Amino acid sequence: MMLSNGERKRTQLAEALLHHPDVLVLDQPFVGLDVQSRQNLSQQISDLHNSGKTIVLICDALHIPEEIDWVLEMDCGQVLQWISRFNYLPKEEQIDSPEVMESYFAALPVVDDAGFELAVRMNKVTVAHGGREILKNINWTVQKGERWALIGPNGAGKTTLLSLITADNPQGYVNDLTLFDRRRGSGESIWDIKQRIGYVSPELHLYFLRGKGIFNTIPGLEKSLPTGGNSLRCDEVITSGFNEQIGFSASHSDFQKKAVKAWFSILQLEHLADSKFAEASLSEQRLLLLARALVKLPALLILDEPCQGLDAHQTKRFTAMLDVICRHLDTTIIYVTHYPEEIPLSVTRLLQLENGQVNYCGMLILD
Repeated sequence: MMLSNGERKRTQLAEALLHHPDVLVLDQPFVGLDVQSRQNLSQQISDLHNSGKTIVLICDALHIPEEIDWVLEMDCGQVLQWISRFNYLPKEEQIDSPEVMESYFAALPVVDDAGFELAVRMNKVTVAHGGREILKNINWTVQKGERWALIGPNGAGKTTLLSLITADNPQGYVNDLTLFDRRRGSGESIWDIKQRIGYVSPELHLYFLRGKGIFNTIPGLEKSLPTGGNSLRCDEVITSGFNEQIGFSASHSDFQKKAVKAWFSILQLEHLADSKFAEASLSEQRLLLLARALVKLPALLILDEPCQGLDAHQTKRFTAMLDVICRHLDTTIIYVTHYPEEIPLSVTRLLQLENGQVNYCGMLILD
């Protein structure tokens, strides 16, 4: 059984702590963890700190635990400040105005995928693995143009639910599942479904980070490639979103080249246009995968923890940009996060899972 992103992160943390290190380096340890897991980790960090352990924590400026004594802030390889945690105040960076963001999208083509009314309909959907029910009697309908937040603790069943929608889970055939107005198993191909979906997730990022993508699936091909998938360029990563390819893509049309160039500009990644994906920073790689999901302006956009690895400024800019996209297009969205504060304003509905069951389904009410 595959672990969810949060479960995998907790396993990695447990493995590191088992060694009882004198110095513990934690790189973005809170990323992918639900609220309770973040609280538990903060307590562990406090206990380790009190026991005399040296802790080096790499994290976003807005999520520095109180137990940290000193803050080293860096930018572009240079130290900006070295200051006590008590005196540290993260700087407030301005994002583009809505008017400026609107101008970014003016040149993008409008894709009117009006050929469906129901993006997703699940009727008493149940998924079991190894004798254990992962999803239990899920009823959920996503109409065209609706924007949903999908939340729940690690292990709640979110990843499995999404795998049904992206046609990656064969148990979709044995359930009452409708995607884009067609009952699953009625003759549609996996690629018919994927062509209408833009998708980004931590698991997809891991696949690209392994450096070889589709090369892993072709016996013998890897040996003929001197650098393997590490030669994959950033523009190829974005272009692969048109046909849901991973690892390499067919020749690029003029339309695709124009669209890719536009997304480099929108996400302020022009400096990576001729670079390799492996050479980009972690946050830049996440933004490139966001561009990959958006480049074909899909009918259904699934964003599974899309701001994971982004700093506060990038997160704020991305969610504002997503609101602009929603004003321009009738894109249906499923947005997965453990941070309610990062949910875009355009997302108005909520599905909450717990222990594989629906805990709440309805309008999103913000505190």
